[in-house]
Order: sequence, then structure tokens, then C-alpha cells
Amino acid sequence: MKAKTFVILIISAFVAAICVLFTTMKIANSINSRGNDWKSGKIHSIEPLLREEKALYIGQKDISYDSFVVGGSKAGFLKKERLDFYSGGNFYNFFATSGGFRDYDLYINYLIRKHEKNIKEIILHLSTYEANAYSYGDYIPIPMQSNIFGKISSIFKICKSMYLNIDLFSNYAKKWLNNGKEDYAISEYGDYIMTKSVEEFSRDSDSYVKKYVLPITKDSRELKYLFEDSSLVSKSVCKKNITTLSRLKKLCDDNEIKLTIVIGAHWIGRLSNIWGDTFNQYLKDLISVNGSIWDFSGINTVNMNPYNFFNDGHFWDFVGDKMIETMYEGEPNTSDMNAFGILLNKDNIDAYIESQREKWLALKAEYDATGTIQLQGKSDKSYLGQ
Repeated sequence: MKAKTFVILIISAFVAAICVLFTTMKIANSINSRGNDWKSGKIHSIEPLLREEKALYIGQKDISYDSFVVGGSKAGFLKKERLDFYSGGNFYNFFATSGGFRDYDLYINYLIRKHEKNIKEIILHLSTYEANAYSYGDYIPIPMQSNIFGKISSIFKICKSMYLNIDLFSNYAKKWLNNGKEDYAISEYGDYIMTKSVEEFSRDSDSYVKKYVLPITKDSRELKYLFEDSSLVSKSVCKKNITTLSRLKKLCDDNEIKLTIVIGAHWIGRLSNIWGDTFNQYLKDLISVNGSIWDFSGINTVNMNPYNFFNDGHFWDFVGDKMIETMYEGEPNTSDMNAFGILLNKDNIDAYIESQREKWLALKAEYDATGTIQLQGKSDKSYLGQ
């Protein structure tokens, strides 16, 4: 390479870097001008602004958190107050909607790079959908990009989202129509704040459940898929997830950080997405990497009660509260296969899989005989919002 060409490339790279820095600052200022202030943790709930603002917020030097939740949208229902009470830590919920292991890899590496000396625990919350795809989106926050070309790519995408995003403007319109109330928002601690949905559920929970939770179960195809043992789990994706998890586990161990893995509550109507031998092997592989994992996703009365779910893909925060309580209070459950929440390890995983198989066969027999399955109700003990 000629010296002149080399100098031109260096100058171009320097100019590009300055442009990236300037544009990033302009974006940050523009974000703040919309009434939010990421520096204090007041961020948007719309992707990819949620990812960008959380990364900017948590990247600040004066952040005092020593524990973090990482995961997809379900993880947003694990509340800081309950986590702090039971764990003794100071948590921030670093969830992102539609998360996958590609995102968890980026987030955990970013957290450790920024706060390695202060982190005591990372909860990796899995939604089961990670077994279907390694990544559900291509946006990477600007601070997490490793080179200038990646930063430029993210700048274009965030600008497009801010100025050409129908969802963002539609969200503002809904907020205006609802007298300033959003369907949901993000607290200063990164977790979900449910507003309009809670009010709707409180007014008429039966109608709410029929509208938002039950339709997928009433659709006979979903139950048909469940009892045909026809899941969407990908062996290649699971293998990639385990490779990534192994790397993250070593990173946490090297930095003396406790890595807690939890699979969250899973509505029975969506169980067809993961049911089968491939997912069972995936559970075993997760255990082989981390030693143990908490599982709340199986066939149990809580997951068969539609009143425990915000919609067919997410549980209410009171279910998240119960998960946290189960994980941190008293001796962990390793033997009760019918309980909501069990700490799985190499000693009990086979018994758990067999127990789940027996429950599945019983439900299948009921379905074959009646064309449906009996669900739990709001008056049952399995409803956790009482």
C-alpha cells in the first residue's frame, strides 16, 4: 500500500470516527428531548430504542447495581424490588424484547466489560423460544458494536427507528388517546410497568383472558401440534446456544460472578413450540454447562391457568414474584415433580423428563377423548394473583 493511500485511509477513519461520535451524541440528545432521560433510567419501551437506551444507561460509570437480569421480554416481569428483597442484591433488569442467545452473549459481555469488579450475580432468564432461533433481530446497540462499521450500521438503524418507525408514533398516539397512559412502560430499574392491561384485567378478568390468552388454546391446531409431538425446536440452534453458554459460563466463573439460569413460566397453549426429545436433550445440555437450572416451564397447574398470563406468551409479574420467591427462599425444590419450579440437575433431570412425559400422556388421553383439555380457573389455588 502506498504511503499516500495509507494516510488517506487513516484520515478517513478518523473523520468517520468523529462523525460516529457526533451522531451518537445527537441521537442521545434527541432521545432525551422526547421527554425521556436515559441517564436517569427513564427509557422508551419500543425496540430498538429500549436496547439503545438501556445500553447507554448501564454503561455509565456511576451505576451502582451489582446484579443483573438478562433475557427476552418475559424476563421483564422479574421485578427488582422482589429480587433485591430475596437475594440481598441490587438488581437491574437488562431484558430486551425478542431476545436470543446472540443478544445474551452481547449483553453479558458488555456488562462484565463495564462493571466486572462490581457484579455478584447474573440471572439469565430463558423463555424457551431461544431453542427455536439464535437471534430474533439484528439490532446491536451502538456501545456494544466492536468496530466503526458496526457503529455506523447501528446509527442508521436507530435513526430509522426514531424517525421512520410507525410503532413509535402509534405508541405516542395510543398514550394520548389513553389520557397519558401507555399499555406498558419501563421502570427506572429496567423492568416492566403494566398499566392499562392491569386495569382491563381488574375490571373483567374473564373477558380479558378470553380475549388475550385463550384464543390460541381454542384453536385446535395448537393442541393437535402439542399431542403430535411436533415442536419448532432446532437441534442446530440448541447446539449454538450451548456453545455460547459455555463461553459465558467461563467468563462469569473467571470473574467470580454467579450465573443463575431460569426457564420462566410457559402457558400450556404454547407448549407445542418446544415439546419433545430435542428440548429434553437441550435441558440436559444446559445442566451440563451450568450444573443446575431452575425450570418453571413444564406441565403444571400454574401453567395450565390462563389467569396467570398477561397474554399467550407472557406471565403476569405476580407469577414472576412467585418464581423469585421459589428460587431464593429456603431449600430449593429438587424432588417435587408437580411443584411450580424445580431446580434441575444431573441427578433429577431424567425423573423430571419422565414425569413430564406421563403428564403429557394423560393430557393427550383427555384430548383424544374430549377434543380439548380442562384448564385451571381463577378460583383455583394455581392462580397466583390472589
